[in-house]
Amino acid sequence: MKNVVKLFVVAVVLFASSSLFAQYTSQVTQFPFLTGPTQNDAPMCVGGLVYDDGTWENGYGWNPGFGTGKWVQKFTPPSYPYTINQFCIALTRVSAGSASMTFDIEVWDTTGAGGAPGTLVHSITNQSVSGIPIWTSVQWFDFNNLTGIPALQNGSYYVGISYTPTTGQYVGADESTTTPLRPCYGYIQSAWATVQTYFPNNRAMGLRVDGTGQVLAHDYQVGPFLSLPGTWSVGTSYNVKAKVQNVGSSNETGVPIKFFVDNTQSGSTTLSLNAGATDSVSFPWTAVGGNHTLRIFSELSTDLNRANDTVTTSIFVLAGNPTPGGQLTACHHGLNIQIIDNQSCFDSIQVTIPTWAFGIVDVNCLIDTVTHTWDSDLLFTLSHGGVSDGIIANVGGSGDNFIGTYLNDSATTPIASGTAPFTGNFKPSSPLSAFNSLTSSPNGYWKLEIHDGAAGDQGILKAWCVIITYYTY
Repeated sequence: MKNVVKLFVVAVVLFASSSLFAQYTSQVTQFPFLTGPTQNDAPMCVGGLVYDDGTWENGYGWNPGFGTGKWVQKFTPPSYPYTINQFCIALTRVSAGSASMTFDIEVWDTTGAGGAPGTLVHSITNQSVSGIPIWTSVQWFDFNNLTGIPALQNGSYYVGISYTPTTGQYVGADESTTTPLRPCYGYIQSAWATVQTYFPNNRAMGLRVDGTGQVLAHDYQVGPFLSLPGTWSVGTSYNVKAKVQNVGSSNETGVPIKFFVDNTQSGSTTLSLNAGATDSVSFPWTAVGGNHTLRIFSELSTDLNRANDTVTTSIFVLAGNPTPGGQLTACHHGLNIQIIDNQSCFDSIQVTIPTWAFGIVDVNCLIDTVTHTWDSDLLFTLSHGGVSDGIIANVGGSGDNFIGTYLNDSATTPIASGTAPFTGNFKPSSPLSAFNSLTSSPNGYWKLEIHDGAAGDQGILKAWCVIITYYTY
């Protein structure tokens, strides 16, 4: 009987417009892990350009044997000119990966096609780190007092690393749905592509920079919002709060700070801050149903940098009690994605629900057609919104195929108790309720991964569906 090998490394590359196929890239998460916040040691560059939320749902790396690999993220400073003098990177590995790593720190401009990395602006070669921890620990490595990077006069730089990939080393990846999506690119086989091409759940990478910008005489900075609720309910009173900082060189007194809902002023106060000081403002608001734009801004009359004096967010206020009311079935048919020994194949379905719907009540998954000549080789994982769930885990022994396999938490028969080809309703290996949340959005990519953990038998993913029940009001 074959031994099932559970790997912690998954290789993927874009194969078609919506299908991912094992080849160039690797990620660190793999069943039985559920992705989520992990240990995070000594965060660096905390006062600089920080786009991740400080927790890691995944880690991304390149597989060896395909040439030089690069990972970069786009950084836009709050003012100009801006000179980068510090670079920080969050790294992790699997047990088979080396605890040491050597790479070049690279800075690219944004003149590539569609705003991609274009021209290499500066490279700091042969930088080394040691002591990379094993996942789920992630360690920051800090490079200070960098010189030679040209001052950025406007726009943005891409900053990251270039290296010769080895097995099992990864850059931390933020896949939290609350993290704003940041432009990140990967480079392999002499070509750039967005990181979202390989990993649709990516929001930001474990890359940060810091530097020095021009200090203006008068400059009030407003934002970010502080502690906004995940959901807003009609008739409920909230305190809308934002950070305010005097980043100028002059002390300021009695600066007006105003709060607008849509285009109507809803509150006003004044704030006095010495140079470099930070405070916050808070405005009460009773929520009204529908879509709204909230805006807090300063009216420092002598402000020399208007680009940072306003913080804005768009919200949706529930106009009543939410009820489970809608269902969407999204399928991919006509696929021909190979399932190869000791590798993973992927396919992603993009879901869009109406703007008046929200949250996830229930998720079911249909494995419509997967052919394979030894079912227990296979591990099926469904991923969305920073959650990964092992829905079918090495069942069926030497049986063949999954045909019309409908996975539903409410089913009475566990999938492990079924027999090939598993036609009918089954309870998944791990509950699909992991996705259920009033505040989670069903929108975006739902990714199916099938990992073949043994040699000798292969197969094909031909069709699958995700069925989502959501809230309405």
